[in-house]
This record gives sequence, structure tokens and C-alpha cells, in this order.
Amino acid sequence: MKRVFTNLLTLLFLLSCAAGYAQKTTKAKISNIDTISIDLALSNTAPLYQIANKKPVVVVIHNLLPNGHYTINQTRSLKLSGTLPVPATAATGGIDPCTGLEQALRDAKTETEFGQLMAIAKNNNCEFYEKYLSVSTSDPITVSKLNNEVFTLTVTNSDTRKEWTLTIQTEESGQFVTVYGFTYIPFALYKPHTHFAQQNRDASGAPLGTYTITPASSESLAQYAPTVAFHYITKQSGTLSSSFTAGLGVALNSSSPGISPIVIAGYSLLYNQNMGINFGIAAHQMTNLKGQFTSGQVIATSLQEADLNEQVTRFNPFVSIIFRFGSSPFSAKKTPTNTTGTLSSRSLGSTLSPSK
Repeated sequence: MKRVFTNLLTLLFLLSCAAGYAQKTTKAKISNIDTISIDLALSNTAPLYQIANKKPVVVVIHNLLPNGHYTINQTRSLKLSGTLPVPATAATGGIDPCTGLEQALRDAKTETEFGQLMAIAKNNNCEFYEKYLSVSTSDPITVSKLNNEVFTLTVTNSDTRKEWTLTIQTEESGQFVTVYGFTYIPFALYKPHTHFAQQNRDASGAPLGTYTITPASSESLAQYAPTVAFHYITKQSGTLSSSFTAGLGVALNSSSPGISPIVIAGYSLLYNQNMGINFGIAAHQMTNLKGQFTSGQVIATSLQEADLNEQVTRFNPFVSIIFRFGSSPFSAKKTPTNTTGTLSSRSLGSTLSPSK
């Protein structure tokens, strides 16, 4: 009879443990949704979680004091990245480490103290551990998909006024880098035309009192310019990164006198994040005959080239050889910078930052 009673107690104990484990497992597992835990017993300084955009998460708060009072505030805003060592008490000299521990858990005054006592209870398989784990863990707080947003959750102990803040934001998909290029602009669509007033002569070569507007015999075929543009590198970029690009430059040759600006827009390919090509359309200035004149027109007065010609903006294709430097090659002082390497996302760490 005594043996049957002992076996019955053993069976009931195993069933109780199995039920507790199943309950714990069911509570912690949330299919296809990331779970972020706030442990009020821990003190961490990393202020940020980063998650994939439009990905839902669940927040669970641990080590709430069973007799404590808490308020939980949630905010979402539009977005335009350890634990303390816990001493464990070993059973020595035949003393049960769980003795008096349950009372100590009930009397705990701070979340840190409660968390350390819970660690001792867990390490020593105290029978009341699951009960206190259940009452000190919040229900899951589901955060719907964040779309370029920052989510902030604040937990406040209403008795001590101590606060814990959790911040989650969507991770950056990439970053812009500045590239410097030498740009070639062929006059494929529009060409510059400089005209001058050529004096007319009679059959004997004597000058007449009229002039003919005549195009210059030598015209440039292309324009060259140093340019600065922007290239977007995504986290998914491999050895070859492609991106839409836009930038500015300054003309170097004589299709227009003096210094004239150039605006470029197109597509760029960057190899290993450091060198590549741009190509697209450039808006630049060139010299053309004023609208009130026509080539071959006869005029009565001798006009200077500045009176006959004007600067107009035209569009032509361009191609650039581009480089990414650690600092501007045009600046007087250069600071050495490691320009190789790859983009890396901020590490995912605890975001619990308590304040008193």
C-alpha cells in the first residue's frame, strides 16, 4: 500500500511539471511574430531595437512585483540600436536553498532584488518558481506593423515612480554616399553655335557697308566637367551596387565662356562601394545665336559676338567615371578614413533603459 501511494504521488508530480511546462511554452510561443522581452530586474543602456519594416512584434514584461502597481504607456511616432550577473546559491550542508525563498520573493522591494531571487529559485528548481514566473510576467503586448515609425513603450512602477522605456524603430534600408566623377558630355542632341558678323566685300574685294552673320568654323564636340553626385547603397547590395543618381558639376571647356554649372541625373553603378560609372542626361549651358538673328542674315552694322550670341540651357547625354573617397578631394585638409568595408546594420540589443 505504501508503494502504491508513493507511485501515485510521483505520477501526480510529473503530470504537474508537464502541465506547467506546456503552459509556459504556449505562452512564450507566438507563431511568425518576434517577441521582445522587458526584464524589470535588469539594467541596460542600449536604447534601441531595430526590426524589419512592417513586421509585427510582441512585447512581454517580466519580473513585475506581484504586489506592485504599474502603468504602461505606448506611443507611436513617424520615423523620417547584458544582463547583470545573478548570484546563484548552491545547496550545501544539506540546507534546502528554497527554504524561505518564497517569503523573500513576496517581500522583495525592487525589481532587481526580485529578479535575483527568481534566478536562484530557477537554478534550484524550487516548486513555487512557475507560480511566481506566471504572476510576474505580463500578457503579450502586440505591436502592429511599423511603417517607417518609432514605437516607444514606457513601464512605470506607480509606487516607486521608476520607469523603463523600450524603443523600437524600423531599420534603415541603406544610405546615401557621395561620389566624385570626371564627366564627359558629348553634344549628341544639341550643339553650341557661335556666330560673328563678317564684313561683306564686292567682287574686287573692297569692303561693303553690310555684314553677314556667320557661324564660327571651329566648334567643340563635347564638354568635360568635374561632378559631385549621390549614390544610394542598400543593405542588399553585393559587390556591384546600382542606384538612381543626381548631382552637380562645373564646365571646364569653352562651349560657354567662364564657369557654368551643370546638373546631372541618371543611373550609377558602383563596384565594391568605391568606384564605378554614372550615365544619364546633363543640363548644361552652351552658346547659341540669339533668337532675333538667323545664320546668314545680312545686317547693316558690325555687332560684337556678345551682341549676337547668348547662353542657353540644353540637354545632352553624359557618362562619368566616379569614385567614393573618405573625404572631399577638393578640400585642403584630408582626414584618413577607412573607405572599404561594407554597410552594417546596428546590432539588435536590449532596449530597456531604466530611469529613476
